[in-house]
Amino acid sequence: GVHSSSAWGSLRFDLTPKQLTAIRRKLLFSTFRSYANVSYPPSATMNLFDFWKDPAVGNPEFYDKYLRPLQQELAGYASRVREDMTDAEVDDLYLRGLRELRARGLDRPLPDRGAQ
Repeated sequence: GVHSSSAWGSLRFDLTPKQLTAIRRKLLFSTFRSYANVSYPPSATMNLFDFWKDPAVGNPEFYDKYLRPLQQELAGYASRVREDMTDAEVDDLYLRGLRELRARGLDRPLPDRGAQ
């Protein structure tokens, strides 16, 4: 059972394909909202992408080499998120998009530069 010591962390959910797709749909929209609302720190006038593009405060070379391709990739995924997505579109975007980005570690916050 769940309470035996050898079963720690071993939960199993028997979800139907419809239930999985509903969960994936919610995750996609949550992720899309996070991307669409790239945060502006308090008192900042630029978001993450704007900051690094700006030659006065950022590093345009870093932006061009690392962030521009990421921003374009995210925009490509974001353009596919629609209210009227079919279940097949949700599953495809989830399996290809979110999993690919997570596999590359892009779902983790950036380390605090002051902690180094």
